[in-house]
Formats: sequence, C-alpha cells, structure tokens
Amino acid sequence: MKKVKYKARLGAPFKNKEAQAIGEEISTIKKKNPTSIVEKARNPKTALHNCFDWNNNVAGEKWRIQQARNIVNHLVEVKIISGNETEVKCFFPVMNENKENVYVTQAEVFANVSYKKQLLNEMRTTLQNLLRLIDVFSTLEN
Repeated sequence: MKKVKYKARLGAPFKNKEAQAIGEEISTIKKKNPTSIVEKARNPKTALHNCFDWNNNVAGEKWRIQQARNIVNHLVEVKIISGNETEVKCFFPVMNENKENVYVTQAEVFANVSYKKQLLNEMRTTLQNLLRLIDVFSTLEN
C-alpha cells in the first residue's frame, strides 16, 4: 500500500512539519469523527495532543468563539433578485487593516479593495480545491 503524504493547508492550526504524524494518527482511527479524534488526542504521546487546548477555561472560551463563528456562518439575508426571494450570505470573514479577523457585510466588501481581494482569493482557492477533487473522483470512476 502506498504511503500517503500529508501537508498542512494555509491557516492550519499546526505546523507543516507536524502534518505527516497528525495525518497518520487520524488515518489509524477506525471511526473518524470529531469525538474519536479528541479521544485519540487525549494521549499526550500523540502528535494530535498538542493541537488541542486541554485547559478547560481556555477551551471553554474558544468553544464559545467557535459557536459565534457557527452562528455567523449560518445566517443568511433574504434579497429579492429578479423578482425571487434569494438567500445570500450576510457576513464575510476578512482580515482588517489592524490584522484582526472580522466579519463584514457585502456592502463593506464592495467598498473595500482589500476585502474584495481577500474574498476573491478565498473563492479561487475553494474553486481550485473543488476542481482537484473532481479530477480525483473522475479518475476513480474509470
């Protein structure tokens, strides 16, 4: 069996040099779901262990921040487009001039060149990843 080579994507919460060990550990988990991954990571001898906050005060606050992201990412605005109600994303994650991650409205994106560039780069990356997946799955079909 061919060995898989793992790398960290841009923005990963771990270093590229750690990606191989982390990927290999996750691949050994029979039922790969978040609960099983956390259970594996509880062992301090695993590469996964350092990817998690084990201090409950810190982890609790980070969880609430993740919940806030989840709320914002699931909120849509209803707009009338060509006479039809259409749901569109209302807030977009960008990095502001102070290097802070913030959410901005569609109007703010259109008014700010930096925000537009960030979102277009994110869309390009997403599209490139999807096209790669299409290629991978297409080769599996043959």
